[in-house]
Amino acid sequence: MSFIVVALLLNKNKINMAVGGKTGAVYVSSFDFEAKKITTFVIPATVELEVSRSLGKWKAKSLWQLGINEKLGGTLLSETVTRNFHFPIFLWADNLALGFSEGGVAKALTALFAPYKTNLGIMDRIRLFFIAVTVKSFDREVTDLSKTSYLRKTKLADGEEGYVVTKNLPQELIYLFTETLINERETKVEIVDLTGTYGVSEGVGATVEVLGAKILATTKGPPNDSDCLVLGKDRLIVGKIAKVFSCKEGKGSDNDRFDIQIKIGKKFAQRF
Repeated sequence: MSFIVVALLLNKNKINMAVGGKTGAVYVSSFDFEAKKITTFVIPATVELEVSRSLGKWKAKSLWQLGINEKLGGTLLSETVTRNFHFPIFLWADNLALGFSEGGVAKALTALFAPYKTNLGIMDRIRLFFIAVTVKSFDREVTDLSKTSYLRKTKLADGEEGYVVTKNLPQELIYLFTETLINERETKVEIVDLTGTYGVSEGVGATVEVLGAKILATTKGPPNDSDCLVLGKDRLIVGKIAKVFSCKEGKGSDNDRFDIQIKIGKKFAQRF
């Protein structure tokens, strides 16, 4: 057990998670184990979002139930957050997981042991518990995205007031999701776009750059029915990017001009 604890504490990889709240708001928390800091972004319930899987436009407060209705669970929540905000999210949970970010041993214990809908593994929960009970209150930051330039207040199509995404990710938010490994190695990426759909490769590229990589080329090819494949020699970086987009992983050749190649096809476009 002591070996497991040491391994968990030495793992400095960030954990980014989307949580569906009781009020309809969506909470995106970034747990930075290296900086020992927890940052949470609140996406208001009335933000209108372009939902993944070609499901149209819905308010944030509808995402959790929509995921259940479509038999996708919280995956639809994390995918939609990534699509609209370019936050590299693949982990999700329902509101009890907020105990990891809110502070307090009792709430953290509930988030660790209570049964709730999530794709967090037990090791993820243990790591989150450790940071939850060790990070001081002044190292916990909560940002309401409606107070940033990322959201604009407007009247929505249903006549109610709400928010839309401006597509301009504030620079001060980007570093919170940047992966040290990807950034320090100056990871160079090529996207091979075989989707035949406008805007998909641009969305993927924006998210990859938030992770800390650089998109050096986007190559368009004839559309095919493939999904998504991430190729590269560095298995850790390949794995990180592949998880964000639910892609398969492959090994790149030594002659590759780029560190990472991301191939996306029509099936990927249909679920992006």
